Amino acid sequence: MSLAPGSSIDRRESAGWRGVHRFAARWLPGEDHALPWRRPGHELLLLALVAVVALSPVYPVSAQDYSRICLAEALVHGHLSNDACLSNSVDRSSYGGHLYSDKAPGVSLLEVPGVVVSAPGPASDWTNPDVRLWLVRVFSVGVAFIACALLVGRVGEGLTPGFGGLTLVAFALGTLVAPLAATSFAHDVSAALAFGAFLLAWRRRPGLAGLLAGAGVLVDYEAGLVFVALACYTALGGWRPLRRFLIGAAPGALLLGAYDWAAFGAPWHLSYRYLDDIFAEVTTGGVFGIGVPNLFGTVEVFAGSSGLLVISPVVVLAAYGLVILFRTYRAEATICGIVSAAYILANCGYFFPLGGGSPGPRYLVPAFPFLAVGLGPAFRARPRLTTLATGASLVAATALTLVWASASPLPRSVWNLLFHVPAELGGSWFVRNLTPSVFERLGVGRSGAALVVAGCAAAAFSVALRSATRAGLGVLRSGPRARPSPAALLVGTLCLYLVIAANVFAVFAYPYGNRTSAEGLPGLSTSIAASATSSRPGDLVNYVITVRNSARVAMTAMSLTINVPAGMLLLGPPAVAGGGMCTGISTITCGLNDINADTSTTVRVLAKMTQAGNPTLTAWASTYGIPGQNKPAFTVDVGP
Repeated sequence: MSLAPGSSIDRRESAGWRGVHRFAARWLPGEDHALPWRRPGHELLLLALVAVVALSPVYPVSAQDYSRICLAEALVHGHLSNDACLSNSVDRSSYGGHLYSDKAPGVSLLEVPGVVVSAPGPASDWTNPDVRLWLVRVFSVGVAFIACALLVGRVGEGLTPGFGGLTLVAFALGTLVAPLAATSFAHDVSAALAFGAFLLAWRRRPGLAGLLAGAGVLVDYEAGLVFVALACYTALGGWRPLRRFLIGAAPGALLLGAYDWAAFGAPWHLSYRYLDDIFAEVTTGGVFGIGVPNLFGTVEVFAGSSGLLVISPVVVLAAYGLVILFRTYRAEATICGIVSAAYILANCGYFFPLGGGSPGPRYLVPAFPFLAVGLGPAFRARPRLTTLATGASLVAATALTLVWASASPLPRSVWNLLFHVPAELGGSWFVRNLTPSVFERLGVGRSGAALVVAGCAAAAFSVALRSATRAGLGVLRSGPRARPSPAALLVGTLCLYLVIAANVFAVFAYPYGNRTSAEGLPGLSTSIAASATSSRPGDLVNYVITVRNSARVAMTAMSLTINVPAGMLLLGPPAVAGGGMCTGISTITCGLNDINADTSTTVRVLAKMTQAGNPTLTAWASTYGIPGQNKPAFTVDVGP
């Protein structure tokens, strides 16, 4: 049924949205709303090089694989629960006596074809590395990564012709999207869907925009942040575009509701409500563990060993570019800024800023394509500085891609690790911890595969830079330049200071060391007992350190850190119950076996008192770098 102009319903709708239209007219005065869309030079070559760099690592089996591929395997057989596969998983939910993935089901749905084709088999058969799992990851998350890189490159070229290639490479290889491209993490898929929805809304296709935005929530619950922002953006065009947007989102919402109803008893019961892992008690606060941003989370997100300003300093220039873009595309630049800020605030307020075994603050990844919209204007306004920041980001992110799976978080900043490679070569930590690669099957070895990846990253940067230069843009041009205004100079100096400060903090692990969680896990505790509370120099004292897991599930990747004070000499390495290696002298780290639910393990230490005083031995346990709830100390009074 159509409405005749001037009808009562039409008048009510016009009256209801008249204010919105006036606001939109003021917000977007005289602006051309057409989506800027052009193909950058050498696009296919750049995408191929980017794919080689990001998709060649064959990462070890992770908790994400168990949680998502186990669900995909269950879907293949017509089920939603998978008790056998998820029995040893860190990421799981429990409902009605069965085990389910604790993740949104979208990525698992994408992985179903890969599971059917590669047939990874039971979880007990998965190996490290496992090419079958690699195929599942690449044909789901990897495809989304390439699609997102293509979208960013074309918008970058549309906004600033000639700089689309550099924008593509800076985004795809200079941020955390690259280390996550060949994994089962949902963030790259969420980024592709969210950014695709934004571009469709920009192109005035609200129905299709809603379809992708709804699918984004099906993939990652946090994509609801983007959904709300895009709903507001669409509403600037009136009620009808908003209505089409909401109708378009219905399939994703209905599919998620149907899954939750079948798995957890009601359409509004999300999987996180039934967490059955070591984080269950911690995530009860806030919204799924997200609270008010805190100092610890902020430092980890920006200046941790894999912090945003350490790995991707180019994002500072991207934010600067969004400010420039605001002059011509006010609403679009504002949406990009709001989405980026929302993800940053959420990550800084999350109890676990790095999210476990990951290359860095991975929860920021869906915001990166929105930030990348500002890269083109930044290249045009500050070509040298933005190019330099892109080069630094490429080096750091590519290096992280090659080693992050071996140690998360990194023991030191990636720049510190790279610094030792020329002198130590094969004996350096970086080379010894290179991730396996598909290129090893060609006989080039692990170091050779890393050189191939580094060479492709350098080639992508070179091709993009050359393309910009051939377009007459002169990224490296010389000659007189306009003197920056005092305000621009102040902002530039402040940004440079923040990047330098973040890298210094990362190198020296200041001020929180290698911690990855603001608060200790309540289910993990440590206690210390000793054979004596007082002694004399030369006496021997036996210490028994007990690590207890009172959580409902087993804890894996366990370690115990022991600080040995002055005035105490250990007589041999600590003895770990059930076996385990200990390294270090004054600070000792012991690898522990997995600790089952409601059980404990012990570590025995024999020490000789060497001088009078009050030596205090301290110890604390951790899992995946997350400390337990306490750090006990035991003091012995050593008399003269």
